[in-house]
Amino acid sequence: MTQGGGEGSIVALPDRARRAGERRQMTIMFYDLVGSTALAGICDPEDFSDAVEHFHHAVEGAARSLGGYVGSRVGDGAVVYFGYPTAQEDAAERAVLAGLRAVAATSDLILPNGEAASIRIGIATGEGIVNQLGDGEGGNEVVGTVANLAARLQSCAAPQSVVVSDGTRRVLGGTFDLIDIGLFEVKGFVAPVQAWRVSDSTLHEASQTAKRSILLVGRDAELATMRSTLGDALTGADRALLLIGEPGVGKSHLATAFLAEDQAVPVQRINLSCAAHSTETPLYPFVSHLQRSSRGGVAAWAPDTTPDDAAVLARFAGIQATATEAVANLTASQRLDRTIDALVRQFELFSHQVPLLVFFEDAHWADPTSLTVLDRAIRDGQFGQALLIVTARPEFEPGWADLSHVKRLRLLPLELVEAGTLVLSVPGAERLPPSVRRAILRRADGVPLFLEELTRSTVELATEKGKMPIDEFELPMSLQDSLLARLALLGPAKRIAQIASVIGRRFTRDLLASLAEVPIAEINGALDRLTESGLVTTDTSRGLEQFVFRHVLIQEAAYTTLLRADRRRLNLRLLELLEADSSAIARDKPERLAHYAAEGGNAGAAAGYWLKAGLAALANSAMPEAKARLQHGLACVAQMPDGPERSQDELKLQLALGKALIATVGYAVPETGAAFERARELCGVTGHRAELLAVLHGLWINDLLCGRLHSAETRADELLKEAEAANDPVWVVIGCRAQGVLGYPLGNFARSLAFLERGLAEFDPSRRRAYAEIVVDDPRVVMLMYAGFVHSSLGHRDQAFAAAADSVAEARLLGQPYNLAQALTGQILVNLFHGLTDGTEAMVNELADLTREHEIGFHAAVCEILRGRLLMSTAPIEQAIAVLSTGIDYYRGTGSVLYAPTFFMWLAEALMEGGQFEAASQEIAKAEAVMAETGMANDSADIAMVRGELQRQLGDVEGATTAIRRAIAIAERQGAALHLSRYRAGLASLEEQSPIVAKIRV
Repeated sequence: MTQGGGEGSIVALPDRARRAGERRQMTIMFYDLVGSTALAGICDPEDFSDAVEHFHHAVEGAARSLGGYVGSRVGDGAVVYFGYPTAQEDAAERAVLAGLRAVAATSDLILPNGEAASIRIGIATGEGIVNQLGDGEGGNEVVGTVANLAARLQSCAAPQSVVVSDGTRRVLGGTFDLIDIGLFEVKGFVAPVQAWRVSDSTLHEASQTAKRSILLVGRDAELATMRSTLGDALTGADRALLLIGEPGVGKSHLATAFLAEDQAVPVQRINLSCAAHSTETPLYPFVSHLQRSSRGGVAAWAPDTTPDDAAVLARFAGIQATATEAVANLTASQRLDRTIDALVRQFELFSHQVPLLVFFEDAHWADPTSLTVLDRAIRDGQFGQALLIVTARPEFEPGWADLSHVKRLRLLPLELVEAGTLVLSVPGAERLPPSVRRAILRRADGVPLFLEELTRSTVELATEKGKMPIDEFELPMSLQDSLLARLALLGPAKRIAQIASVIGRRFTRDLLASLAEVPIAEINGALDRLTESGLVTTDTSRGLEQFVFRHVLIQEAAYTTLLRADRRRLNLRLLELLEADSSAIARDKPERLAHYAAEGGNAGAAAGYWLKAGLAALANSAMPEAKARLQHGLACVAQMPDGPERSQDELKLQLALGKALIATVGYAVPETGAAFERARELCGVTGHRAELLAVLHGLWINDLLCGRLHSAETRADELLKEAEAANDPVWVVIGCRAQGVLGYPLGNFARSLAFLERGLAEFDPSRRRAYAEIVVDDPRVVMLMYAGFVHSSLGHRDQAFAAAADSVAEARLLGQPYNLAQALTGQILVNLFHGLTDGTEAMVNELADLTREHEIGFHAAVCEILRGRLLMSTAPIEQAIAVLSTGIDYYRGTGSVLYAPTFFMWLAEALMEGGQFEAASQEIAKAEAVMAETGMANDSADIAMVRGELQRQLGDVEGATTAIRRAIAIAERQGAALHLSRYRAGLASLEEQSPIVAKIRV
């Protein structure tokens, strides 16, 4: 298909060919009659036709009883939709129940061959496009893999069984017992699909709390209120507790946790659960309870239940009991009224025998007859000791709610700390980066169900696909049905909600009217309906009237239902409106404009806005967010046509991404190097000098951390030469920083200090913004940190501590996490160089917290090594060895080589102290090999000294002497006075032990 004649593009359909519709999640059930082909071959055609019709009638009756929409038949099979055309928040549950009912209903049918009918059922949940076709086109159709998957699963099912997809399993949660039947190769799907069989023992759907599996947090006050209310109820004061809360806030979870508590006295518990599909089924929660509590088909009535009450209840619930003449002679109306009274009496009788706890769950879904029972029980029940706990959504307003013996308790979303605890209780959540967990907390707004499902789906996405979303998440399948059902209640206002969802969670009346392009009266009416429904609230706190979707997931659910063409048109229109507006959104929220441009298909505009958004995040030290936004921008660049504009946009994005990568995954990982290498290629296209210098700096630091010191030296020389030739004061400072930093690992301490001092002298605080456009860390903080290192090596103790302290103070003043991580690392190292442990542990802990919270990968690895080195002086040596080993592995995992010899040396010292001389020798050999390969020399004297100590421990006095003399020679050549006296003392000690060594002293 083509558009505009270009190869590989898409043909635009004419308007008359477009079909009105929407995207939506639904659950589809496919069924067929087992053995129908063989049956047709041995039966009279009319008998076969009648049998198939009876079969369809039985299955369709089961499906319609649970709100299923029966689609087209294909011979002896058919498709049934749940969640369409009317959205249902329990669509998957309804489909499975319908399947089980269909199995039961068809098993009673006898086919013309004398055998019982047998059915196979496949059920799948997923996204499809619902097309509304015009007259004469056959009604409705669903396009998408979900329908195909349901059909394929049906063919995999055994006779008399219901098989569901993995997507359906996720939506169901723990509602049904499911049996893993493995992976199946199915036509039309690249990978095998997972299938699950609904257990034959599944008779009833479980309570809503079956879908919740983890920690109850942040509800101590509510639990205390419930305990107090129960205490009052046992003395006859309170009789009922009405627990009100929004969907997903944890009403059932809280009530179930309370009911599960051990009480001071034995209690009788009765659980009555309503369901969305039972609103028209009389006494559904009571019938379900009576059937569950029956023993061998005989119900466990309350003590002293009369024969007439037992008979009327048994008849209604379909369980065994002795019939009575009085009940048999009742009219239908009389029987229903007698049943209601009998149910209330059951409560009364139980409560006079033992304290009674009744949990009436989800009363907003209760059928009218059940509500009558509840009303009579609360108003007129003659209870002994009893408490009725009723949970419901805010729209449930019973007449008894204001009675004096009824307590109302409203459940609110969790506070931030409590929400964070809940997130971490989801298995696997501890492996999610803090930035991702923060994003989950922002989106969930403290609603426990949303917190749990968003976290679980994110963990699964990270595990299965390696994705870590920050800006954009997929709406979990487990939440879509509930959210879409709430939107479906809006009627015509749903379309306005969909358009408003394009703007975002917050929108104004005027912007919505401009975007929707409909009369203002229609907008006003729709907004009234949206606010009445509670899905949208108003907010005037910012000085103007704004409308706010009650929850961001409601907004996202509305957006997901728009077809791509609608999304593209509306986003482009919105982008035009906002770019023409003088409001601050383009300045303050470039990520929103980037989203509108990307969704609207304007890749060039999207790339530009993503760059602005990424740079803003970099400026705020939000490094993970910066990385994500810049990567979004590069994805948009890939969609742009070749040309100067694309090259320039990509160059800016790659340079900014390089800085974000340094601050998150590290300097030396291939991803960081690739960003700067690609930027260098693009510089050849654009020819911009400023960008070329930034590329040189990025490549220099990548070379440095990868241990390519000779290449880094060449780049540093080129960088400073270009800066001095251009007389650019900003770049001169950057060049001096590069030379000063590089001089330290090369062991050229005097040269390093000279460049660091020059750079510090020429540093201009008023140019900090210009420096920040080039480097991710502050040049002054870094140069002070390295001055501390160099002064330490030269033996200038006071200057070293002063420089390190100034670096930390400067970083704290700037308030940027990455700079502070750099400076703390420097201060800790200076302390360790001089053997100072007091206060160092607190710094290590601060660094650990900082790197964990802000996901600073390189310094997190270094921090672990520093902790191990500190433990050598403060803890058992075995602990130090373990921490050092872990830290070094972590560090090498970042691709970094710089200072690896120092870290190997520290581990060798620890191993030597622990008596593991062979392992220590291996670590020293690693250090020596890296130094030989890279030219790294900052700790070459110390490494030679440790080699000497190790040889002495092994009894090789001559080898020890040679190594220590080498350490002294290196230190004298470098001017490294820090440990020179210790080296000389070590040599003198050897000479005293061995006169032969003294004779050959050089």
